[in-house]
Amino acid sequence: MQWTGMNELREKFLSFFESKGCLRLPSFSLIPKDDNSLLLINSGMAPMKKYFTGEVTPPRKRVTTCQKCIRTPDIERVGITARHGTFFEMLGNFSFGDYFKREATAWAWEFFTKVLELPEDKLYVSIYQDDDEAYDIWTKEVGVDPSHMVRLGKEDNFWEHGSGPCGPCSEIYFDRGRCGTSCSHSSRATARATTRPWSTPTSTPAWAWSALPASCRRSITSSSWTRCRTL
Repeated sequence: MQWTGMNELREKFLSFFESKGCLRLPSFSLIPKDDNSLLLINSGMAPMKKYFTGEVTPPRKRVTTCQKCIRTPDIERVGITARHGTFFEMLGNFSFGDYFKREATAWAWEFFTKVLELPEDKLYVSIYQDDDEAYDIWTKEVGVDPSHMVRLGKEDNFWEHGSGPCGPCSEIYFDRGRCGTSCSHSSRATARATTRPWSTPTSTPAWAWSALPASCRRSITSSSWTRCRTL
């Protein structure tokens, strides 16, 4: 594992998913278009809700983006912790009626372990509490040790923003060792992948990565983990 700058990390991610057949799109506007459920764009999938619901035809069934986002759900945390920023970029790959859980989880693991060369023994995966299918994919197909699997509830493993597509998700964590006195101010990186579709036939999971310079979107514990939310 080697140090990776922000520009290099962004390009590695987008290029990786282009190699998987994804069309690279530019960042959408921070101002939502025809969506009154959000004041500002706060995630990579938010500008593409109508692609998931089938109201608008996407330019391709597979796309990847680096979306500019403004923190809104927990903006009161900005300035209090070292891991909450007002503005951030979220890297993501999205499927509209194409690939689903198996590809999303396999590619997430491939990107972390092969491209970024993160050590597998430091990676832990969380899934939605009753998603046995995701558990089997991670352990039996991807090969994650069952001792590195954790089941969590809706607060931590359910993806939703305003009205529209939502669902359970899987997340990858990087264990940074025992928690010290500066734990609550530790830097984190976040990546998320939804593992269950919305209620429309065109909705399939997206995989998103929040890339922040020494900060991240949110944390579920005060332990010294780097959180990687895989779709």
